[in-house]
Amino acid sequence: MIMDRFKTSRSTIVRDLKVLEERGLVIRTFGGVRIIEGLNYSFDSSRKEQIEEKREIVKLAYKLIKNHSTIVLNSGVTTLELAKLIAKSDLQIFIVTNSLKIIDYLIINNFVNILSLGGDFYLPVYAFKGKIPIESMKTLEVNTAFIGVHGIDTEIGVTLPFSEEADLITVMMERSKQRVVMADHAKFGRVSLYKVKQNIEDIDIIITDSLTEKKYIGKFTEKGVQVLIADVKR
Repeated sequence: MIMDRFKTSRSTIVRDLKVLEERGLVIRTFGGVRIIEGLNYSFDSSRKEQIEEKREIVKLAYKLIKNHSTIVLNSGVTTLELAKLIAKSDLQIFIVTNSLKIIDYLIINNFVNILSLGGDFYLPVYAFKGKIPIESMKTLEVNTAFIGVHGIDTEIGVTLPFSEEADLITVMMERSKQRVVMADHAKFGRVSLYKVKQNIEDIDIIITDSLTEKKYIGKFTEKGVQVLIADVKR
């Protein structure tokens, strides 16, 4: 119990947690509290985290891509790894993205069927943000959205560190016929600051790795989500 650990009253704990929640540092839940993560997130800080797991995850994602289809990729390390597989393949597809990292990699490898959503460039994540990519995405229809996330929780859903990123992913999912979330084991149970509009039930497929706790896989399956598991070694 928090009261026992810090030797203080219940009213003091409740007041302090309310202040932390108002500052966007925690989310109060029934009988507990969750720390919000990712406030100092950047692409460079996460590019080596669980990289082997991410590479196995995108191998399964790659198998879902149909030739001559249109897909959308948000910015992130996992989606960049998927773009690397696509660039080396013979797939004839069209890619929509807000990620400069993905655009650069595809162009260098002579993959030119790309639509950049444009917008204000945000250096920490090497991506475009703001109203422009959101409004651009609203005009499109794509076959599949492959989404990398900062956190995914069975109760709260998919969360991201930045509000504009969460808003863009919301629209990416809305304009896609199929919604695929790619999340390594470290993302499960993690809650970041901003939630995408869609609930867990709105996701078609979650791809994760074999180190993800079975309790999470079971809960997502109960909600009707197909879960694909990439085999990785500890």
